[in-house]
Amino acid sequence: MNGSNGLIDSLRAEFQDKQYRHTFVNEFLDAAIAAQLKALREQRGWTQAELAEHAGMKQSRISLMENVNYSSWSVNTLRKLAETFDVTLAVRFRPFGQTVVDMEYFGPGSLEVASFPNDPIFGASPRQIDSTSDLVGSRTDAAIATSLSVNHGTAGERLQLRADSSGKIHPAQRLA
Repeated sequence: MNGSNGLIDSLRAEFQDKQYRHTFVNEFLDAAIAAQLKALREQRGWTQAELAEHAGMKQSRISLMENVNYSSWSVNTLRKLAETFDVTLAVRFRPFGQTVVDMEYFGPGSLEVASFPNDPIFGASPRQIDSTSDLVGSRTDAAIATSLSVNHGTAGERLQLRADSSGKIHPAQRLA
């Protein structure tokens, strides 16, 4: 980003206030989780009742969690939903700027996630991954895909991969 981004420019002054910036990103996080739950459910063609049944929850709880104003998330509940959708849950600490960049890319296409059978690396039809943009979409997110360790060969050898600034993945070193 070059600083001329409208959202970033409009938030630059407001984010000087600590309470404002935390409230702003927390409200976005709540809305994003709710929106993604709904998107993942719809991507799988499930009703709220079907998701509730798969997750061992009540339909009214699913409805509550799909409300963008819901804010009582627990990591354990999100883990349970991730398992139900057969995806992984990522929780990490990040700088405010990265969250604002994520807001710029927020939309229906950014909310859907392939379940394990359709995973581009581990699914039934794995494909060659040539760059981190193949993993994270049209943008390279260095916080997501800067380093990856994979098993390689039959001797239990591990290979560490690194993404360069262009998003290409390269072997970095062999690990014992």
